[in-house]
Amino acid sequence: MATGALEGLRVLECGDFVAAPYAATILGHLGADVVKVEPPEGDSNRRRGPYPDGRAGIETGGLHLYLDQAKRGIVLDLDTDAGRAALRRLAAAADILLASGPVETLQRHGLTYDAPRDANPSLIVVTVTPSGIDAPAGPTGPGPMRELCDLAASGWLSMSPGALEDADLPPLKPFGQQAHFQSGIQAAIAALGALAARDTHGAGQHVDLSVQAAIASEMESGLTHYTYNGRVASRLGTRIFGPWGMVQLADGILFVLTVTEDDWARLLAFLGNPDWAGSPLFADRLVRAENNDALLSLIEAELAGRTVHDTYVALQKMRIPSAPISEMKNLLDHPHLKARGFWEDSDHPVAGRWTFPGAQWKFSATPWQADRRAPLLGEHTDEVMQEWDVRRGQAGERSTIAAGAGAAPRVAALPRQRQPAPDSQPATSNSRLPLAGVRVADFTWVWAGPMATMQLAHLGADVIKVESSGRLDTVRATPPFWEGVRNPDRSAYFNQYNQGKRALRLNLKHPAAKELAYELVRRSDIVVDNFSAGAMERMGLGYDTLRRIKPDIIQMSMASHGQTGPIAGYVAYGPTQVPMMGLAALTGYPGGGPREVGLSYGDPNAGLHAACAILAALAHRRRTGEGQSIDMSQWEAALPLVVEGLLTYQMTGAPPPRMGNRDQFEAPQGVFRCRGDDEWVAVSCWSDDEWHNLARAIGRSDLADDPALATRAGRKTREAEMETAIAAWTVDHTRDEAARALQAAGVAAAAVARTSEVVTDPVLAARDFWVELPHPEVGARRHAGIPWRFSATPLAVRRPAPTFGQHTDEVLGEVLELSDAQISRLREEGALE
Repeated sequence: MATGALEGLRVLECGDFVAAPYAATILGHLGADVVKVEPPEGDSNRRRGPYPDGRAGIETGGLHLYLDQAKRGIVLDLDTDAGRAALRRLAAAADILLASGPVETLQRHGLTYDAPRDANPSLIVVTVTPSGIDAPAGPTGPGPMRELCDLAASGWLSMSPGALEDADLPPLKPFGQQAHFQSGIQAAIAALGALAARDTHGAGQHVDLSVQAAIASEMESGLTHYTYNGRVASRLGTRIFGPWGMVQLADGILFVLTVTEDDWARLLAFLGNPDWAGSPLFADRLVRAENNDALLSLIEAELAGRTVHDTYVALQKMRIPSAPISEMKNLLDHPHLKARGFWEDSDHPVAGRWTFPGAQWKFSATPWQADRRAPLLGEHTDEVMQEWDVRRGQAGERSTIAAGAGAAPRVAALPRQRQPAPDSQPATSNSRLPLAGVRVADFTWVWAGPMATMQLAHLGADVIKVESSGRLDTVRATPPFWEGVRNPDRSAYFNQYNQGKRALRLNLKHPAAKELAYELVRRSDIVVDNFSAGAMERMGLGYDTLRRIKPDIIQMSMASHGQTGPIAGYVAYGPTQVPMMGLAALTGYPGGGPREVGLSYGDPNAGLHAACAILAALAHRRRTGEGQSIDMSQWEAALPLVVEGLLTYQMTGAPPPRMGNRDQFEAPQGVFRCRGDDEWVAVSCWSDDEWHNLARAIGRSDLADDPALATRAGRKTREAEMETAIAAWTVDHTRDEAARALQAAGVAAAAVARTSEVVTDPVLAARDFWVELPHPEVGARRHAGIPWRFSATPLAVRRPAPTFGQHTDEVLGEVLELSDAQISRLREEGALE
């Protein structure tokens, strides 16, 4: 029977809430032996719904049932010496320890690097905290770790929902726990990157992941609008191109988007080329963005009387990006997801049988480890302690992975910037980059694919981006542009997400260029694309062809709907994934309609999940020498992000209502106006003690002493009253005053940071998060860098994004070993257009 890609890897998880548990369940489904360590009362996810038929209990919480799949569960009281000693014994037998929570809690529980390192120098410890393990106190911390506050500190909250007309409406939180899901997938990537370093050099290290930095690294062009042109992106801004948005049809809402001029031409043809199409108000996609509201009204009028399903199918037949606003029932019943076998039913001895999101990827050689239910509290304590104690100290049993057969020729190490280690540990022989010598043939474009390959470049891979003037990367023509000048080398969007790569210009319609592509594959380890289904096969670059050229090649294809299924050929971009995944239906102001979330969220999420799968396949190849293909549907990779909505629908018969910034189960939580112009503070109160402290901090001892508000259930029934009291206090304070006062009282709170303030944030600066490498066209503009820091491997962005085809001659000469004469001839023949 085939085993998972991470077979033999042993992982300890000591996570609070979502980030570390999501990282751990991914590693478990990929084949690792994951042991979840919980306190005697169970972790926080067990006390969070939804609950089947209202049966609240530590075994029946829906978020726990999903996040704790593919794990064994043990109980240790880490507030005691005995519990911490037992943890150290387990750490001695583990490969990776994943921990998330406030810094103070991790320190108290012995989960920072020093304590477990003493037990096992080969151990990789990944900590996920709001602002980093050594962040100074300030408006972004300390305090309980809450997703709403992390969204505020990172800048995402200030941009959501996007294109908002009413400035009195507050910044809007996306439904669910999006900041912590994203931190979880980033933690899995960082853990596998550190594993690659250890497999080469034999030593473990500390990986310090900041949630604030993780989300700042996914801010699309939100931050670079400011660093390129001094503009502050916000929830009140306009779209970057049009049409973009929702239109009301006869029976529901359809999301419509055109990104390229070809998309626009096909949409006009579908609409019958109406007279208004020739207006100068709609001359090109950037002008259309300025008139997007009027344009959407005209499109809506043209589609009057049509149904959502029929219009969606008809638009997609003409390859026009569009998507319905998926509800939870639609997703669970969707024929495409069923045809791909995406959903998994899992039986639980207490909670019963429910349907969960399944594999984010389809591996050809290493199957997803399915049907591994969440453990009962402490179910495996005796079993694990006995088994891992036996393993402890056994030399050679740890999953050291030798270099695979047929590895690509090693390339010379590139110059690196120094980046301080989070625990000030000096670099050792482990300082070689984790993916040094790994080469990536990058056929991706737009955002999702480049986001994936940029993670590999961050880890030291030689990423060669293949470009063509006949198919210019869409984001090279997407604003913001340096100094407002439209130029493919001045696009901040492109320059942000293609850092660390080299660019090779090939006209793949030319036979000689096709041979060059094959030769690049022969000298590569990984091939990545995010074209629509079947596109690589039509280009002569399908997996069967690639593995004949390079038998141990790893291919990642990340089409929007996967390579198979009834709608595999449908087109999508990141913005269309938000309605498709059901997030738009769940996000919105109370009593209002569906909303977007301020980012083309499907793109970064897909890119990060693709990078994680590639790193897992590399681990498998290091162990076995075997390559494989990976089919990733961007849509399927996004569905775990709405698991709370999916389970609420199944367990209660209705989806969660759109609730603005409120939490589904805890109260009070919200975003409150402060003194000043468009100033806001995020407040997230999730315990009885926090509420008592909050009420006293705002001068409302009467509410603090009200017995009806002493419980979560009581507070949920009087949510509006508490919000009114908080708002009456915050409006008389600046956002920083309010955040600091509440933090001092032990309440989770954070000022809602503007994108301009994120770019100058001192906590991010202290992490050396920002990258300012000189670029031939735009100079040393500031870009978001690497959100995770390795203690023994000095990761850094090593080169700025390439100009168009910048390294063509270099790659052809250095990698493909062509002479100057051969390169000149290829250029004359048109192969390098």
